[in-house]
Amino acid sequence: MKHLSPTLRARAAECAAAVAVVALGWFLLIKPAERSLADDRARVAAVRAQVEDAAALTSSVDRIEADAARAADTVTSLRTAERVTSASSRLYDAVNRLATASSVKVMRLDPAGLRQVAGLAAAGGAPSARGEVQEYRMTVHGTYESVARFIHACEHSLGTSSVTKFRIAPIEDAKNARVEATIETAHLRLLAAESGGGQ
Repeated sequence: MKHLSPTLRARAAECAAAVAVVALGWFLLIKPAERSLADDRARVAAVRAQVEDAAALTSSVDRIEADAARAADTVTSLRTAERVTSASSRLYDAVNRLATASSVKVMRLDPAGLRQVAGLAAAGGAPSARGEVQEYRMTVHGTYESVARFIHACEHSLGTSSVTKFRIAPIEDAKNARVEATIETAHLRLLAAESGGGQ
């Protein structure tokens, strides 16, 4: 450097100063900006992960709410159905409505038996469920098609009921191919729960 001309020395000093300015700018401006950019990318990734988790949670909540709504509808249907079979007068009314809707005539409707349903003890000493099954035997007249509709309605629209047996026979002197059906049904009636413990 001792043998350099003043012009070269000035150029070398300028270059050294430029390198120092660039290095200082990199340390003071670019490096913090890179760190800030990396931090921003990490925050964006975290927010994106939170958004994806929230979207998954929202769909889970939607599924849970849909399941809860279906369960509530089922409970409402069961309560409505049980109300039909909980009293004989309501059951007779319901049978007559179904008969009218199906175009059959109820000739007889008689109780045929009563069975107790054993209670199931609930967890934690909660009251156990009890019930009884009231059985009925009915005789109806109508066309084969109307009797078939009536039997289907008894099975599906008569509360917590089931058709356990039926027999269909033609009526000898009937016009329009009428038949007589003997139908046996069973109807669940829930009773007041017993407190936990012995029965």
